[in-house]
Amino acid sequence: MSTSQDPSGFLPAANGGKPPLLKLMNISARPELNDSFGQAVSFSSDRYVVALVDATTAAAAVRSGSNSIQPTFLRLKPENLARATQLDQFKLGALTAFQAAKMYLNDPSVQSFVTSNLPPSLRARLTP
Repeated sequence: MSTSQDPSGFLPAANGGKPPLLKLMNISARPELNDSFGQAVSFSSDRYVVALVDATTAAAAVRSGSNSIQPTFLRLKPENLARATQLDQFKLGALTAFQAAKMYLNDPSVQSFVTSNLPPSLRARLTP
């Protein structure tokens, strides 16, 4: 793939078929997006099309067990993207795991299952 088709090497084809996690930065038009994450899906007209990746959406996709949750897509200049560091990847993974656990624990059927499988002495302490 030529550099004009992927000047920064962010597309899946340049990375063994797996798009790298990218960190968004220096976005003046929408500064609230700075320090968020995404993955490049295409490049045209000097812009990458980036699918935003956030912990809540990723956790919801894990919870639902499907790919039906659609990401938000943005067109960004290459200079507004950088490969996420290993620490950034760890933070996003940990936050996603936390959000998924929170969703599971707030599910009434999970709460009922956990409560019903507790020893009676402990169950008496937790239920009003």
